[in-house]
Amino acid sequence: MLADSINLPLVAFYGLAAFVPLTLVVVGIEAFVFWGLLRVGPRKSFRPLLAANILSTVAGWVIYGLQDGVLYLVGIRSFFDFVKYYLLGALLLIALYFGKSVLVEGLYMARRRSVERLGVGRGRLWRAVLVGNLASYLLVAPLFYFSTRPTRGGIDFLDGPAEVTTAADTVYFISADTGHLRRIAANGSGLTTVVPFEVADYLVSADETVFLCRGREGNLWYCPLGGERTLIWETSRRFHMTDVDLSAHRTHVAYATDTTLAVWSRAAGRVVAEASLSGGGYGMIMLAWDSEDPRVLRCDACGDRHIRRLEGDALVFADAHPFKPAGNYRRCGSGRWGSRYDWGVSLPWQQEQGELLLRAWSGLGQQVRVTRGDETLATLRNTYGLLSLGFPGPGEAFFLSEPGVVLCEGSGCLYVLNALTKRVAELADGRDAIANTPAFQASFDDDN
Repeated sequence: MLADSINLPLVAFYGLAAFVPLTLVVVGIEAFVFWGLLRVGPRKSFRPLLAANILSTVAGWVIYGLQDGVLYLVGIRSFFDFVKYYLLGALLLIALYFGKSVLVEGLYMARRRSVERLGVGRGRLWRAVLVGNLASYLLVAPLFYFSTRPTRGGIDFLDGPAEVTTAADTVYFISADTGHLRRIAANGSGLTTVVPFEVADYLVSADETVFLCRGREGNLWYCPLGGERTLIWETSRRFHMTDVDLSAHRTHVAYATDTTLAVWSRAAGRVVAEASLSGGGYGMIMLAWDSEDPRVLRCDACGDRHIRRLEGDALVFADAHPFKPAGNYRRCGSGRWGSRYDWGVSLPWQQEQGELLLRAWSGLGQQVRVTRGDETLATLRNTYGLLSLGFPGPGEAFFLSEPGVVLCEGSGCLYVLNALTKRVAELADGRDAIANTPAFQASFDDDN
Protein backbone atom coordinates (compact mmCIF):
# COMPACT_ATOMS: atom_id res chain seq x y z
CA MET A 1 0.00 0.00 0.00
CA LEU A 2 2.76 2.44 0.96
CA ALA A 3 4.30 1.90 -2.47
CA ASP A 4 1.37 3.76 -3.98
CA SER A 5 2.93 7.18 -4.56
CA ILE A 6 -0.45 8.89 -4.60
CA ASN A 7 -0.67 8.36 -0.85
CA LEU A 8 2.84 9.53 0.05
CA PRO A 9 1.93 13.19 0.73
CA LEU A 10 -0.89 12.05 2.99
CA VAL A 11 1.39 9.62 4.79
CA ALA A 12 4.06 12.31 5.22
CA PHE A 13 1.55 14.84 6.57
CA TYR A 14 0.09 12.52 9.18
CA GLY A 15 3.53 11.18 10.02
CA LEU A 16 4.91 14.63 10.79
CA ALA A 17 1.76 15.60 12.68
CA ALA A 18 2.26 12.61 14.98
CA PHE A 19 6.08 12.63 15.07
CA VAL A 20 6.77 16.21 16.19
CA PRO A 21 4.63 16.41 19.35
CA LEU A 22 5.40 12.80 20.31
CA THR A 23 9.16 13.42 20.02
CA LEU A 24 8.92 16.53 22.20
CA VAL A 25 6.98 14.61 24.85
CA VAL A 26 9.51 11.74 24.82
CA VAL A 27 12.47 14.14 25.08
CA GLY A 28 10.71 15.87 27.98
CA ILE A 29 10.30 12.56 29.82
CA GLU A 30 13.94 11.60 29.27
CA ALA A 31 15.13 15.07 30.30
CA PHE A 32 13.18 14.65 33.56
CA VAL A 33 14.92 11.30 34.15
CA PHE A 34 18.32 12.89 33.47
CA TRP A 35 17.56 15.56 36.06
CA GLY A 36 16.45 12.98 38.62
CA LEU A 37 19.35 10.54 38.13
CA LEU A 38 22.22 12.79 37.08
CA ARG A 39 21.14 16.18 38.38
CA VAL A 40 21.57 17.53 34.85
CA GLY A 41 19.05 20.27 34.12
CA PRO A 42 16.82 20.33 31.02
CA ARG A 43 18.76 23.30 29.59
CA LYS A 44 21.84 21.07 29.24
CA SER A 45 20.18 17.78 28.34
CA PHE A 46 17.31 18.82 26.06
CA ARG A 47 19.29 19.58 22.91
CA PRO A 48 21.47 16.42 22.88
CA LEU A 49 18.45 14.28 23.83
CA LEU A 50 16.45 15.82 20.98
CA ALA A 51 19.23 15.05 18.49
CA ALA A 52 19.56 11.52 19.89
CA ASN A 53 15.82 10.87 19.52
CA ILE A 54 15.76 12.17 15.96
CA LEU A 55 18.61 9.82 15.06
CA SER A 56 16.77 7.01 16.84
CA THR A 57 13.65 7.70 14.78
CA VAL A 58 15.65 7.61 11.54
CA ALA A 59 17.22 4.32 12.61
CA GLY A 60 13.73 3.02 13.34
CA TRP A 61 13.03 2.90 9.61
CA VAL A 62 15.33 -0.12 9.44
CA ILE A 63 13.06 -2.04 11.81
CA TYR A 64 10.01 -0.65 10.03
CA GLY A 65 11.33 -2.13 6.80
CA LEU A 66 11.64 -5.51 8.53
CA GLN A 67 8.27 -5.21 10.26
CA ASP A 68 6.43 -7.54 7.87
CA GLY A 69 9.14 -10.16 8.37
CA VAL A 70 8.76 -9.89 12.14
CA LEU A 71 5.01 -10.40 11.89
CA TYR A 72 5.64 -13.38 9.60
CA LEU A 73 7.87 -14.94 12.25
CA VAL A 74 5.04 -14.91 14.80
CA GLY A 75 2.76 -16.77 12.41
CA ILE A 76 0.92 -13.99 10.60
CA ARG A 77 0.14 -15.21 7.09
CA SER A 78 -3.33 -13.75 6.50
CA PHE A 79 -5.70 -11.03 7.60
CA PHE A 80 -7.22 -13.53 10.02
CA ASP A 81 -3.79 -14.26 11.54
CA PHE A 82 -3.12 -10.53 11.75
CA VAL A 83 -6.16 -10.01 13.97
CA LYS A 84 -5.49 -13.14 16.01
CA TYR A 85 -1.75 -12.82 16.67
CA TYR A 86 -1.05 -9.10 16.44
CA LEU A 87 -0.61 -8.68 20.22
CA LEU A 88 2.35 -11.07 20.15
CA GLY A 89 3.75 -9.37 17.05
CA ALA A 90 3.32 -5.93 18.59
CA LEU A 91 5.15 -6.96 21.78
CA LEU A 92 8.08 -8.25 19.72
CA LEU A 93 8.16 -5.05 17.65
CA ILE A 94 8.04 -2.90 20.78
CA ALA A 95 10.99 -4.84 22.21
CA LEU A 96 12.97 -4.31 18.99
CA TYR A 97 12.15 -0.61 18.86
CA PHE A 98 13.10 -0.26 22.53
CA GLY A 99 16.46 -1.96 22.02
CA LYS A 100 17.14 0.23 18.99
CA SER A 101 16.29 3.39 20.96
CA VAL A 102 18.62 2.52 23.85
CA LEU A 103 21.46 1.59 21.49
CA VAL A 104 21.26 4.64 19.20
CA GLU A 105 20.59 7.19 21.95
CA GLY A 106 23.25 5.63 24.20
CA LEU A 107 25.90 5.78 21.49
CA TYR A 108 25.04 9.41 20.76
CA MET A 109 24.96 10.49 24.40
CA ALA A 110 28.18 8.62 25.23
CA ARG A 111 30.20 10.70 22.75
CA ARG A 112 33.08 12.69 24.21
CA ARG A 113 31.33 15.96 23.41
CA SER A 114 28.19 14.94 25.34
CA VAL A 115 30.23 13.60 28.26
CA GLU A 116 32.17 16.86 28.54
CA ARG A 117 29.06 19.04 28.16
CA LEU A 118 27.02 17.15 30.75
CA GLY A 119 29.92 16.42 33.06
CA VAL A 120 28.81 12.84 33.63
CA GLY A 121 30.65 9.54 33.06
CA ARG A 122 29.67 7.25 30.20
CA GLY A 123 28.45 4.49 32.47
CA ARG A 124 25.98 6.79 34.24
CA LEU A 125 24.87 8.23 30.89
CA TRP A 126 24.08 4.76 29.54
CA ARG A 127 22.08 3.97 32.70
CA ALA A 128 20.16 7.25 32.38
CA VAL A 129 19.38 6.51 28.71
CA LEU A 130 18.10 3.05 29.67
CA VAL A 131 15.88 4.36 32.48
CA GLY A 132 14.74 7.30 30.35
CA ASN A 133 13.61 4.97 27.57
CA LEU A 134 11.88 2.68 30.07
CA ALA A 135 9.94 5.70 31.30
CA SER A 136 9.11 7.02 27.81
CA TYR A 137 8.06 3.57 26.57
CA LEU A 138 5.44 3.43 29.33
CA LEU A 139 3.73 5.99 27.09
CA VAL A 140 5.04 5.02 23.66
CA ALA A 141 4.42 1.26 23.87
CA PRO A 142 0.67 1.42 24.67
CA LEU A 143 0.29 4.24 22.15
CA PHE A 144 1.97 2.11 19.47
CA TYR A 145 -0.20 -0.91 20.19
CA PHE A 146 -3.56 0.85 20.47
CA SER A 147 -2.93 2.99 17.38
CA THR A 148 -1.82 0.08 15.19
CA ARG A 149 -3.89 -2.87 16.37
CA PRO A 150 -6.52 -4.16 13.95
CA THR A 151 -10.08 -3.55 15.05
CA ARG A 152 -12.73 -6.23 14.63
CA GLY A 153 -15.56 -3.84 13.80
CA GLY A 154 -17.90 -5.86 16.00
CA ILE A 155 -17.17 -9.07 14.06
CA ASP A 156 -16.18 -12.28 15.87
CA PHE A 157 -13.25 -14.16 14.30
CA LEU A 158 -13.87 -17.88 14.75
CA ASP A 159 -11.62 -20.89 14.27
CA GLY A 160 -13.61 -22.75 11.60
CA PRO A 161 -16.15 -22.01 8.85
CA ALA A 162 -18.55 -24.62 10.30
CA GLU A 163 -19.08 -22.17 13.18
CA VAL A 164 -20.07 -19.47 10.68
CA THR A 165 -22.31 -21.23 8.17
CA THR A 166 -24.08 -24.48 7.40
CA ALA A 167 -24.03 -23.71 3.67
CA ALA A 168 -22.65 -26.60 1.63
CA ASP A 169 -22.05 -24.58 -1.53
CA THR A 170 -18.98 -25.82 -3.38
CA VAL A 171 -16.27 -23.18 -3.65
CA TYR A 172 -13.61 -23.53 -6.37
CA PHE A 173 -10.33 -21.63 -6.12
CA ILE A 174 -6.71 -21.58 -7.20
CA SER A 175 -4.39 -22.72 -4.42
CA ALA A 176 -2.07 -20.03 -3.11
CA ASP A 177 0.72 -22.58 -2.59
CA THR A 178 0.63 -24.78 -5.69
CA GLY A 179 -1.50 -22.90 -8.22
CA HIS A 180 -3.63 -26.03 -8.62
CA LEU A 181 -7.41 -25.84 -8.89
CA ARG A 182 -9.09 -26.97 -5.68
CA ARG A 183 -12.59 -27.11 -4.22
CA ILE A 184 -14.05 -27.05 -0.73
CA ALA A 185 -17.51 -26.80 0.80
CA ALA A 186 -18.34 -23.40 2.29
CA ASN A 187 -18.57 -25.02 5.72
CA GLY A 188 -14.94 -26.15 5.43
CA SER A 189 -15.45 -29.81 4.55
CA GLY A 190 -14.32 -31.81 1.53
CA LEU A 191 -11.14 -29.97 0.55
CA THR A 192 -9.67 -31.64 -2.54
CA THR A 193 -7.58 -30.90 -5.63
CA VAL A 194 -9.50 -31.26 -8.90
CA VAL A 195 -6.86 -30.09 -11.42
CA PRO A 196 -3.31 -30.98 -10.34
CA PHE A 197 -1.35 -28.50 -12.42
CA GLU A 198 -0.84 -24.73 -12.34
CA VAL A 199 -3.94 -22.84 -13.42
CA ALA A 200 -4.29 -19.16 -14.31
CA ASP A 201 -8.05 -19.17 -14.98
CA TYR A 202 -10.78 -21.76 -15.28
CA LEU A 203 -14.36 -22.76 -16.10
CA VAL A 204 -16.37 -25.46 -14.28
CA SER A 205 -18.94 -27.55 -16.16
CA ALA A 206 -22.56 -27.43 -15.03
CA ASP A 207 -22.31 -30.95 -13.56
CA GLU A 208 -18.88 -30.12 -12.06
CA THR A 209 -17.09 -33.03 -13.72
CA VAL A 210 -15.05 -31.20 -16.37
CA PHE A 211 -12.87 -28.10 -16.18
CA LEU A 212 -11.57 -25.82 -18.91
CA CYS A 213 -8.34 -24.28 -17.68
CA ARG A 214 -5.96 -21.65 -18.93
CA GLY A 215 -2.58 -22.90 -17.81
CA ARG A 216 0.24 -20.74 -16.54
CA GLU A 217 1.82 -21.01 -19.99
CA GLY A 218 -1.34 -19.48 -21.49
CA ASN A 219 -2.83 -22.50 -23.29
CA LEU A 220 -6.39 -23.80 -22.97
CA TRP A 221 -6.82 -27.34 -21.56
CA TYR A 222 -9.69 -29.81 -21.24
CA CYS A 223 -9.48 -31.43 -17.78
CA PRO A 224 -11.97 -34.16 -16.80
CA LEU A 225 -12.23 -34.86 -13.09
CA GLY A 226 -9.77 -37.62 -12.25
CA GLY A 227 -8.63 -37.95 -15.88
CA GLU A 228 -5.79 -36.81 -18.11
CA ARG A 229 -5.80 -33.27 -19.44
CA THR A 230 -5.94 -32.57 -23.18
CA LEU A 231 -4.56 -29.54 -24.97
CA ILE A 232 -7.31 -27.65 -26.82
CA TRP A 233 -5.74 -24.37 -27.87
CA GLU A 234 -2.04 -23.48 -27.90
CA THR A 235 -1.82 -19.72 -27.89
CA SER A 236 0.17 -16.76 -26.61
CA ARG A 237 -2.98 -14.62 -26.64
CA ARG A 238 -4.32 -13.66 -23.23
CA PHE A 239 -7.99 -14.58 -23.03
CA HIS A 240 -10.75 -14.66 -20.43
CA MET A 241 -13.03 -17.54 -19.65
CA THR A 242 -15.94 -15.68 -21.23
CA ASP A 243 -14.10 -16.29 -24.51
CA VAL A 244 -14.64 -20.05 -24.14
CA ASP A 245 -17.48 -22.40 -23.26
CA LEU A 246 -18.18 -26.10 -22.84
CA SER A 247 -21.20 -27.75 -24.50
CA ALA A 248 -23.99 -29.24 -22.39
CA HIS A 249 -22.86 -32.81 -23.15
CA ARG A 250 -19.21 -31.80 -22.49
CA THR A 251 -18.22 -33.04 -25.94
CA HIS A 252 -17.33 -29.74 -27.63
CA VAL A 253 -15.44 -26.61 -26.62
CA ALA A 254 -15.91 -23.28 -28.34
CA TYR A 255 -13.35 -20.50 -28.13
CA ALA A 256 -13.07 -17.12 -29.81
CA THR A 257 -10.37 -14.67 -30.77
CA ASP A 258 -10.98 -11.14 -32.04
CA THR A 259 -11.59 -12.50 -35.55
CA THR A 260 -12.28 -16.24 -35.30
CA LEU A 261 -14.76 -18.57 -33.64
CA ALA A 262 -13.58 -22.20 -33.35
CA VAL A 263 -15.11 -25.45 -32.10
CA TRP A 264 -12.95 -28.27 -30.73
CA SER A 265 -14.30 -31.81 -30.53
CA ARG A 266 -13.25 -34.16 -27.75
CA ALA A 267 -13.96 -37.22 -29.91
CA ALA A 268 -11.84 -35.94 -32.79
CA GLY A 269 -9.22 -34.35 -30.56
CA ARG A 270 -8.98 -31.30 -32.82
CA VAL A 271 -10.79 -28.21 -34.10
CA VAL A 272 -13.63 -29.39 -36.32
CA ALA A 273 -15.23 -26.07 -37.31
CA GLU A 274 -14.27 -22.41 -37.64
CA ALA A 275 -16.07 -19.19 -38.54
CA SER A 276 -15.01 -15.59 -39.03
CA LEU A 277 -16.06 -12.86 -36.58
CA SER A 278 -16.38 -9.22 -37.50
CA GLY A 279 -15.92 -6.31 -35.17
CA GLY A 280 -12.31 -5.25 -35.56
CA GLY A 281 -11.15 -6.69 -32.23
CA TYR A 282 -12.92 -4.16 -29.99
CA GLY A 283 -15.17 -5.05 -27.09
CA MET A 284 -15.72 -8.13 -24.98
CA ILE A 285 -16.54 -11.62 -26.26
CA MET A 286 -19.06 -13.78 -24.42
CA LEU A 287 -19.71 -17.39 -25.47
CA ALA A 288 -22.39 -19.83 -24.32
CA TRP A 289 -23.64 -23.15 -25.63
CA ASP A 290 -27.37 -23.81 -25.50
CA SER A 291 -28.56 -26.20 -22.77
CA GLU A 292 -31.39 -27.65 -24.87
CA ASP A 293 -29.69 -28.07 -28.23
CA PRO A 294 -25.97 -28.94 -27.75
CA ARG A 295 -25.22 -27.91 -31.35
CA VAL A 296 -26.34 -24.29 -30.89
CA LEU A 297 -23.86 -21.64 -29.77
CA ARG A 298 -24.36 -17.99 -28.94
CA CYS A 299 -21.53 -15.53 -29.38
CA ASP A 300 -21.82 -11.89 -28.31
CA ALA A 301 -18.82 -10.12 -29.78
CA CYS A 302 -18.19 -6.39 -30.11
CA GLY A 303 -21.86 -5.62 -29.55
CA ASP A 304 -23.11 -8.09 -32.19
CA ARG A 305 -24.98 -11.28 -31.38
CA HIS A 306 -24.24 -14.43 -33.34
CA ILE A 307 -26.47 -17.49 -33.01
CA ARG A 308 -24.78 -20.38 -34.82
CA ARG A 309 -25.39 -24.06 -35.26
CA LEU A 310 -22.68 -26.69 -35.60
CA GLU A 311 -23.36 -28.76 -38.72
CA GLY A 312 -20.53 -31.11 -39.60
CA ASP A 313 -17.43 -29.02 -40.07
CA ALA A 314 -19.31 -25.72 -40.41
CA LEU A 315 -20.74 -23.11 -38.05
CA VAL A 316 -23.79 -21.74 -39.83
CA PHE A 317 -26.02 -18.88 -38.75
CA ALA A 318 -29.20 -19.98 -36.99
CA ASP A 319 -32.50 -18.26 -36.41
CA ALA A 320 -33.04 -16.57 -33.07
CA HIS A 321 -34.87 -18.76 -30.58
CA PRO A 322 -35.34 -18.96 -26.81
CA PHE A 323 -31.79 -19.47 -25.57
CA LYS A 324 -30.82 -20.96 -22.23
CA PRO A 325 -27.07 -21.22 -21.53
CA ALA A 326 -25.60 -24.59 -20.63
CA GLY A 327 -25.00 -23.46 -17.04
CA ASN A 328 -21.24 -23.65 -16.70
CA TYR A 329 -19.61 -21.67 -13.86
CA ARG A 330 -16.95 -19.02 -14.41
CA ARG A 331 -15.66 -15.59 -13.49
CA CYS A 332 -15.35 -12.74 -15.95
CA GLY A 333 -14.19 -9.19 -16.43
CA SER A 334 -17.55 -7.48 -16.74
CA GLY A 335 -21.16 -8.20 -17.52
CA ARG A 336 -23.20 -10.43 -15.27
CA TRP A 337 -21.13 -13.59 -14.96
CA GLY A 338 -19.61 -13.45 -11.50
CA SER A 339 -17.07 -10.89 -10.30
CA ARG A 340 -13.62 -9.86 -11.45
CA TYR A 341 -11.39 -6.79 -11.19
CA ASP A 342 -9.13 -7.20 -14.22
CA TRP A 343 -10.26 -3.90 -15.67
CA GLY A 344 -8.96 -1.72 -12.81
CA VAL A 345 -12.39 -0.44 -11.79
CA SER A 346 -12.13 1.54 -8.54
CA LEU A 347 -15.86 1.67 -7.82
CA PRO A 348 -17.27 -1.01 -5.52
CA TRP A 349 -18.59 -4.21 -7.04
CA GLN A 350 -22.16 -4.87 -5.92
CA GLN A 351 -24.49 -7.84 -5.53
CA GLU A 352 -27.97 -8.06 -4.08
CA GLN A 353 -29.58 -10.85 -2.07
CA GLY A 354 -33.16 -9.97 -1.19
CA GLU A 355 -32.97 -6.87 1.03
CA LEU A 356 -29.22 -7.26 1.48
CA LEU A 357 -26.64 -5.35 -0.54
CA LEU A 358 -23.03 -6.50 -0.78
CA ARG A 359 -20.29 -4.06 -1.78
CA ALA A 360 -16.62 -4.90 -2.21
CA TRP A 361 -13.82 -2.38 -2.70
CA SER A 362 -10.36 -3.35 -3.95
CA GLY A 363 -7.15 -1.34 -3.75
CA LEU A 364 -6.44 1.29 -1.07
CA GLY A 365 -8.86 0.88 1.81
CA GLN A 366 -10.18 -2.38 0.41
CA GLN A 367 -13.09 -3.84 2.33
CA VAL A 368 -16.30 -5.85 2.15
CA ARG A 369 -19.55 -4.38 3.45
CA VAL A 370 -23.07 -5.78 3.75
CA THR A 371 -25.99 -3.43 4.30
CA ARG A 372 -29.75 -3.66 4.64
CA GLY A 373 -31.33 -0.38 3.67
CA ASP A 374 -29.47 2.31 5.63
CA GLU A 375 -28.22 -0.21 8.20
CA THR A 376 -24.67 -1.58 7.93
CA LEU A 377 -24.77 -5.19 9.06
CA ALA A 378 -21.06 -6.00 8.75
CA THR A 379 -17.86 -4.43 7.47
CA LEU A 380 -14.78 -6.59 7.04
CA ARG A 381 -11.59 -4.60 6.66
CA ASN A 382 -8.25 -3.98 8.33
CA THR A 383 -8.11 -0.67 10.17
CA TYR A 384 -4.47 -1.10 11.14
CA GLY A 385 -2.66 2.13 12.01
CA LEU A 386 -3.46 5.79 11.46
CA LEU A 387 -4.17 5.34 7.73
CA SER A 388 -5.36 1.71 7.80
CA LEU A 389 -2.39 0.71 5.67
CA GLY A 390 -1.54 -2.59 7.31
CA PHE A 391 -2.06 -6.16 6.17
CA PRO A 392 -4.88 -5.75 3.63
CA GLY A 393 -8.23 -7.37 4.30
CA PRO A 394 -10.49 -8.86 1.63
CA GLY A 395 -11.41 -6.78 -1.41
CA GLU A 396 -13.60 -9.22 -3.39
CA ALA A 397 -16.76 -11.01 -2.28
CA PHE A 398 -19.99 -12.69 -3.35
CA PHE A 399 -23.08 -14.09 -1.65
CA LEU A 400 -23.45 -17.80 -1.02
CA SER A 401 -26.82 -19.56 -0.92
CA GLU A 402 -27.44 -19.09 2.81
CA PRO A 403 -28.93 -15.62 3.48
CA GLY A 404 -26.31 -13.13 4.61
CA VAL A 405 -23.36 -15.48 4.11
CA VAL A 406 -20.54 -14.07 1.98
CA LEU A 407 -17.41 -15.61 0.50
CA CYS A 408 -14.65 -12.98 0.84
CA GLU A 409 -11.26 -12.98 -0.85
CA GLY A 410 -8.07 -10.99 -0.42
CA SER A 411 -4.29 -11.28 -0.12
CA GLY A 412 -4.28 -14.96 -1.02
CA CYS A 413 -6.90 -16.06 1.50
CA LEU A 414 -10.59 -16.95 1.41
CA TYR A 415 -12.98 -16.15 4.27
CA VAL A 416 -16.59 -16.98 5.06
CA LEU A 417 -18.51 -14.07 6.60
CA ASN A 418 -22.00 -14.28 8.09
CA ALA A 419 -23.20 -10.69 8.02
CA LEU A 420 -26.33 -11.48 10.05
CA THR A 421 -24.49 -13.05 12.99
CA LYS A 422 -21.31 -10.95 12.54
CA ARG A 423 -19.02 -13.97 12.40
CA VAL A 424 -16.13 -14.74 10.09
CA ALA A 425 -13.66 -17.60 9.67
CA GLU A 426 -10.82 -18.42 7.31
CA LEU A 427 -11.80 -21.00 4.70
CA ALA A 428 -8.63 -21.69 2.70
CA ASP A 429 -5.48 -20.18 1.22
CA GLY A 430 -6.35 -19.30 -2.36
CA ARG A 431 -7.57 -16.80 -4.92
CA ASP A 432 -9.92 -16.40 -7.90
CA ALA A 433 -12.79 -18.17 -6.15
CA ILE A 434 -16.21 -19.03 -7.55
CA ALA A 435 -19.11 -21.04 -6.17
CA ASN A 436 -21.67 -23.32 -7.80
CA THR A 437 -24.33 -20.61 -7.50
CA PRO A 438 -26.34 -18.94 -10.29
CA ALA A 439 -24.26 -15.76 -9.95
CA PHE A 440 -21.43 -17.49 -11.82
CA GLN A 441 -23.53 -19.00 -14.59
CA ALA A 442 -23.81 -17.32 -17.97
CA SER A 443 -26.64 -14.86 -18.48
CA PHE A 444 -27.18 -12.11 -21.02
CA ASP A 445 -28.69 -8.67 -20.57
CA ASP A 446 -31.62 -9.60 -22.79
CA ASP A 447 -32.39 -12.90 -21.00
CA ASN A 448 -35.90 -13.15 -19.63
